Parts: sequence; C-alpha cells; structure tokens
Amino acid sequence: MSRRSGPGAFVRKEILEILRDRRAVLLTFLLPILVYPVVFSFTSYLERREEEKAEERVARVVVTGDGLDLETEIAADPGLERVPVPEGGREAIYEEIGAGGVQAWIDWEGDGAVEERADGDGAETSDVSLPELRLVYHGPHEESEEARDRLRELLDRVREEERERRYGEAGGLGTLADLLGVREIDVASEEESGGALAGRIIPLILVMTLFIGGATLSTDIVAGEKERGTLETLYLTPVERGVIARAKFLVVVVATVISGALNFGSMLVCYRLGWIGEAERLVLWGPGVALSLLLILPLGALVGGVLLGISAFARSLKEAQYYMTPVMLVAFLPGLLATSQEISLDAFTAILPVANVALAIRDGLLGPVPPLVLALVLVTSLGWGFLVMRWTAGVLSREETILGFDPEPFLAPTPSGRRRAVLTGMAATVLVQFYLGQLLQSWRMVPGLVLTLWVLLPALGALTLRLGWSGGGLADVLSLRNPGLGPLLGGLLVGAGMVVPILDGVARLQGLVLPVPEMFEEAFREGFRGLTTPTLLLLVALSPGICEELVFRGAFLGLLRRVVSPGRAALVSSAFFGAVHLSIYRFLPTSLIGLALAGVTLRARSLFPAMIAHAVYNGLTILDGRGTVSWREALGGARCWTLSLAALALGGWLIARSRARAAAASEAGETFGPDPG
Repeated sequence: MSRRSGPGAFVRKEILEILRDRRAVLLTFLLPILVYPVVFSFTSYLERREEEKAEERVARVVVTGDGLDLETEIAADPGLERVPVPEGGREAIYEEIGAGGVQAWIDWEGDGAVEERADGDGAETSDVSLPELRLVYHGPHEESEEARDRLRELLDRVREEERERRYGEAGGLGTLADLLGVREIDVASEEESGGALAGRIIPLILVMTLFIGGATLSTDIVAGEKERGTLETLYLTPVERGVIARAKFLVVVVATVISGALNFGSMLVCYRLGWIGEAERLVLWGPGVALSLLLILPLGALVGGVLLGISAFARSLKEAQYYMTPVMLVAFLPGLLATSQEISLDAFTAILPVANVALAIRDGLLGPVPPLVLALVLVTSLGWGFLVMRWTAGVLSREETILGFDPEPFLAPTPSGRRRAVLTGMAATVLVQFYLGQLLQSWRMVPGLVLTLWVLLPALGALTLRLGWSGGGLADVLSLRNPGLGPLLGGLLVGAGMVVPILDGVARLQGLVLPVPEMFEEAFREGFRGLTTPTLLLLVALSPGICEELVFRGAFLGLLRRVVSPGRAALVSSAFFGAVHLSIYRFLPTSLIGLALAGVTLRARSLFPAMIAHAVYNGLTILDGRGTVSWREALGGARCWTLSLAALALGGWLIARSRARAAAASEAGETFGPDPG
C-alpha cells in the first residue's frame, strides 16, 4: 500500500481478514441469529404454558362467615372450588394455605351493627362496625397468588352488586368502601416472601456470572500459554502430565467458585438493602443461603472444567473466546428454567446438569428441599463434574495441546472422531426431546406424540447417521435384513416375556426406593383419555416399535458397533434410550428393555425382531391397563412368571438359531461388527 492510502483501505483489509475466518463469522454474526430466537421463543413458550396452566388450574378455597353468600359465584367460576373447613378450625386453615393444600381463604368479619358509645364531651355517638372480608393467601406460591387474583375479581363483582343494593336502600348515600371492605393477608413469612422473589432471578444470574468469571482465567491459562509458548516448556518439567492438568483444573474451578460466591454474596446484600425488587428489604432463609453456597461448588467444578476444556481444545486465545460465546448462550437455557415455578425440581430435573443446581437454589431459598432430591442433585452434579474433569485432563494431556498443533477435528473421519459424532448425535436427541419434544406433546398430546415419533426422532437419527457415517450400505448399518421366520417369532416371544419381569420385578423393586408419584401416572392416563384401544395400540405400541427401533437399535447401535465392541455399543445405546424418555422413574426399566432389544438385534443380525418385541411389549402393557381386569391378575402371579420365563427362553433360543445364518452372511461379505479402520 502507498503512503497515501486512506483509512478505507485498512478497513477493507481488516474486514476481508475477518471474513476469511469462517469461525469468527459463524460465532460472531450467525450464531446470535440462530440462538436468540431459540432462547426467547423458549422463554415465551414457558410464559404461555404458565398462563394456560393457570387458566386450567382449579384453586381450592375456604369460605367462613355468613356475611355474604358466595356459593353461587364460586360455583360459576370453573377456576375455583369451595372446600369445607378442615378439622382444627382457623389454625388448620392457616396451615393448609402454607402447605399448599388450600390456595386461599375468604373470612367474613363484622355484621354492620351499630355500636353506641360516648365521645370526649360525654355525648353519645353511633359507630358502625363495618363489614370486612379478609382474603388470606400465601404469596410465594404462584397458585395461591392466582387464587387471590381470581377471588379479587369475584369479590369486585359481589361488591358492585352489594353497593347497588345498599345504595338504593340508603337513599343514594355512601360509597363502595363504606359498605364493604376487603383486606388481603399474606400468611407467608418474611423468609418465604424474600426467597420466592430472590429465587426467580438469582439462579439465572449466578449461572451467567460463573461462566463469565471463569472464562477469562480459563482462556488465558491454556490458550494464552499456547500463544506465549510457555505451555510446552511447562510440560517439559519432570512431572506427570496428569498432575499439571489437575492443577490447572483445580485453579480454574477454585477461581470460578470464588467468583460465583462473591457474586452470590453481592446479590444477597443488594436484596437485603432493598436495592433489588419492590420491597424495601428482603429477609432470606439462612439454611437456604447456606445450601446455595454449597451448591455453587459442584456447579463451579462443572463450569470451570467445561471452560478449561474449551481453552485446551482451541488453538489460540482468540479462538477460545469465540467458543466461549455459544457455550454461555447454551447455559442460559437451563438457568432460565429456574425463573418459573412451573418447572419443578423432581427426580428427573435433579439429574440435568446446570438446571438441577439452578432449580435447587430456587427452591432452597424458598424453603426446605426434600432430602432425597437434594442428595440426587449433589450426587449427579459431582458426577457431571467428575466426567468433565476426566475429559479436560484428557484434552490437556494430548500432544497437539502441549505442542500447540491443530487438534484433531471433533468430527474427524477416524474411529475416535466417529465415536464422538455418534455420542453427540445421541446427546442432541435427548436434549431436543427434552425441549422440543415436550413442547409438541404439551401442545396436544396425540398430534405431538405423532410428530415426535414420525418426524422429530427420524430427523435426529438421520442427523446422527450423517455425522457418524463411516461408509457401507444403509441397510447394513440399520440391520435391515430378512432374518427368517424363527427370529421374528423369537422377537414376539421376547416382547411378551419381558412384561411381567419388568412390571412385577424391576418396577416393583425400584418402587421400594423410588416410588412413582400418582400424579405421574394420572398425567399419562389423562393424556390418552378418550382414545379407543386400537388407536392407542397404533400410537403407543406400533409407532414406537418402528420409529424408536429405527433410531436407537438401527442408527445409534449400528453406528456404535462399528467403533466400539458390540457389548459396549448395546450398553451405551440402551442408556440413551432410557434417558430420552425423560423420567427418572422410567430410566431403569426402559434402559433394561433397550438392552434386551439391543441383544435381540445383535443376535438376530436384524432390526425386525426387535421392532416386533418392542411393539408386543408396549401393546401387552397397554392392554393390561385398559381392561376391567388385568390379564396378569387373571393369570395369577406364579403362572404369569412361569409363562414369561418360558417365552423368554424359547424366544432367545429361536433368535440364537439365527447365528448360523449370520455366519453365512458374514462369509458372503457383509460387515457386522467393529470397523477395522
């Protein structure tokens, strides 16, 4: 460039350099366009779902006193249900409102009687004991607040009618406030009110500050050292690489935890001084604050480990900063779940990384968290942190990381790259099912389930096939072979034989430790209420038997068995099969069913017996619950177990006979097993 070149030439040069860096363009310009619509549409969906559920919910209210007859008005409102006064009187009502058994209480006080008294001069005057309604509710519970709002609208209508009546009787004198007063009483303690308000925003801000606090240090401690050339020198010291990796991990985690604790403490001070929110000051429950500080430890370990691994994977400081942006945006979603009480902390959400801690902090600030759920949150959070630490240590010990070489692409066409690709596709399937699949089914259960099974799952399976493809024929990968009549009959017998061991064996044993809530089963029955038995069998038996088998025992198992041993492929695909059903109560039984179906597929060298077994198992389970008398009860326990075990043994024998056919097919040139490359 000549000395006379203006700034425009340098601007064009910088723009061209940026455009050449595709990752910079993607992460800086295109990613926000793709991510923010997802984030905010998900937020809007949560809000709409809350509003819809609020309209559908029926609030239980107690009415005491004879001043007004509200029976007709309450009965006319589909969102209100009048319940009798619980045993124990007023004290029991207060306890029920605090526990959530009753959402609101209308208490009539005063009867408008005239009371004669003497004033200061000795003259007699008349005072009117004005009637008053007390509207008692529990502010931290959203359902109680909704009940209060409904009752306020109802009472406003009643007050208007009463005003008109009394206005005429009084000859046009008096005002509405003179005739009937309403006094709202929140039975929540200061700690409950403060915890409810703080719990709606603190978890989300805490998640974001943990990522922001750990990002700067983690990017410099590895990616920055790569650029300065000091990382290679550090690894030349006579110390094991694992020691250096663990030291860096510990430093980043400690810094992240300290940053999170300081931010949390700062937010608490702001709430306490009334600098946040509408109240002058908030009082927070001491054990809830201590629990939140405790939960920052495993969350900080997870966040710090992820950030350090990203820094180790990046080739430069600039590239590491690029990668941090999408990770923080993705972390925004699980933190967002805690902003609403609609998403409850249960046995399933307690195992979700980041989301479990955010929900536990929200509930912990409001009141005690159930000990078993809290223990599950702590154990799973430590487990996620341990897995991240192992991954980070592995990345930091690689030669390309130490020497600053370009790392192997994440989806490289190598056995390890294909393995990562398949696991990524399977993990994406679980996450998409959690967010999008639940959205579809909450919209309308039947159409949503059809779209999930026949559109969403196949699309995710196709994506995983595209990511982890290693050549060969599609029919070979999916095991779409004709197995013969024997294995097909064997699949039918295996499906029928699994029902009793799963329902009367595994499920009952699990129920001793983790019983299924009644509301879980009721929600399932309510979703399919009104469907005929043939329709239900088509929807819940045949459709999963085809679609889920094509994805899990077809695409996932078929890809995994080319890069890992068949046994490990069966275990991994079965674990993801259990996870995709999004219920801690169904995880163990469903995973065992998936393991049995994977074994059928591997032994028969065909997907069709597993499809039949899956459909038969689901169909018999449905028929068992649809009839007036359970067929298991009609047969009797001992007979059921005998027939089931006999069916499993015969089915397994018929499938095992297909080995000779499979060996002949292998000699003919078909591949079925780990890819030698």
